Amino acid sequence: MAGTELKNNSELLWADLDRMFFDVTDNFLDNLSFNQSFAPINSNVIFSNIIEKKTLSVFSLNYTDGLINEFKNQGYVENETLFTFPYDWRYGVTGKYPDGKTNTDLLAQKISDILSQTGAEKVDVISHSMGGLIVKDYVVNNSANHHINKTVFVGVPNIGSPKAVKTLVQGDNLDMFFVNQQEIKKIAENMPAMYDLSPSREYYNKKGSYVTVIDQGISKDLNYDEENSFLINDHALNSQAVLNAEILHSQNFDNFDLRTVGIDTYAIDGCKAGTFGKIIEARSKDIFGNQIIKYKKPEFTLGDGTVPLESSTNFPIDVSKKYYALQGNHSGLLSHEGTKQEIVNIISGSNLAVSGGLVTQNIDDCKLNGKAISVYSPIDINVVDQQGNVLGLADDGSITNTIPN
Repeated sequence: MAGTELKNNSELLWADLDRMFFDVTDNFLDNLSFNQSFAPINSNVIFSNIIEKKTLSVFSLNYTDGLINEFKNQGYVENETLFTFPYDWRYGVTGKYPDGKTNTDLLAQKISDILSQTGAEKVDVISHSMGGLIVKDYVVNNSANHHINKTVFVGVPNIGSPKAVKTLVQGDNLDMFFVNQQEIKKIAENMPAMYDLSPSREYYNKKGSYVTVIDQGISKDLNYDEENSFLINDHALNSQAVLNAEILHSQNFDNFDLRTVGIDTYAIDGCKAGTFGKIIEARSKDIFGNQIIKYKKPEFTLGDGTVPLESSTNFPIDVSKKYYALQGNHSGLLSHEGTKQEIVNIISGSNLAVSGGLVTQNIDDCKLNGKAISVYSPIDINVVDQQGNVLGLADDGSITNTIPN
C-alpha cells in the first residue's frame, strides 16, 4: 500500500512530499479517487517506479533503498538478477484496471517476463504489506505453476488491519504526519485496497471486535457482520467493496499454506510497536436532536504500528523460519537495520551480521512497555530515553527524533 509512485501523466502525485508538506489541504490528491463503480476519476493517473527513499528536512522514508543496496552488495544486479514490481496500489487485490486486469494478473506477467529474460525456472519473492496478499492470491490461482522457489512475507496483514477501518471512517495520514487525514479519508472511500486491508472474519474470530460503538452512553462491541454494517449503513461506505473484500478473505485464502504447493516460506514481522487495534465511536445528540459523533482514544495492541501481530502471524509457517523485528515501524521494515540483513541472508544464503536485539525468533520478546501520551496545545514536550536519545523540538523548530522505534 502506497509503495509505488503514482503520476498524473508526468506530474508526481504520490508521494510528492514537498507538496504534501506545504499544501495544507492536499487536494491535489483528489486525482487518486475512484467513483463508486471503482473507475478512476482521472484516467491519466499511471503508476511509475517503486518508492526507494524520500526525504524532507523533518521526515525521511527509506522504503526499499536500504534493502536494494544490501542485495547489490551481495552481487545482485538490478533488472538482471534483482527485479522490482511497481503497481497501482489503489486497486489492491480485488480491484480491476480499466482493461479488466488485476494486480495479481500483473504479477503473473512480471514473473513470466523475468523467467523469459533470465532463463530461470523459478523466482524468489519478497513481499511487504499488501504485496503479500497479492502474492498469496497469485499462488492460490496458480498453485500448479506458480514458479516461486522461496518467499519472504514482511509485515503482511494476512487477515487485515483495523487501521484500514480507521482510515475509512476517520481518515489517516498513512504514517506521514504532514498529510491531511481527511483527504486520505476522501480518496479511500471507493479505493478497493483499503477494503482489502480491512479485518476479515478470520481476524474477528482470532482477535475479537475491532469496533466499539457507545450510543447514548450504552457501549457495544460489534461482531463481524455488525462491523460491516457499521461501514455500509452507518458511514455510507462502498457496499460492493466490502463484499469484494469479504469474498477475497475466505477462510481458505486467509489460512492458505504456501508450503503445500512447494514454496519455501519465511516471514518477518514487526511486533513491538503500539498498533491501532480498535476504533471507539461515541454517539450523542444535541438539543435539536442531531447526532454528534466523536472518537475516543483508541485501543492499541502489539504489532508493527500498522499491522497487528495476530494478523501478520496468521500465516502457516515452520517455527524455524519465523522472525520478529523488535525495532522499526511498518513502512520501514524492508530497509530497517536487522530486517534487511535477515532478508538478504534468507534469499541469498549470505551470512550478514544482524545486530543484537533487532531481530528474534522468540515471540516472548514481543512485549510492549511504556505509556501512551496525548498532548494538547499549547505545550512543548521532550522525551529522553535511558540512553540519552531525544524526541522533541529542536531550537530551529524542526522535529528531532533519535529514539529507536
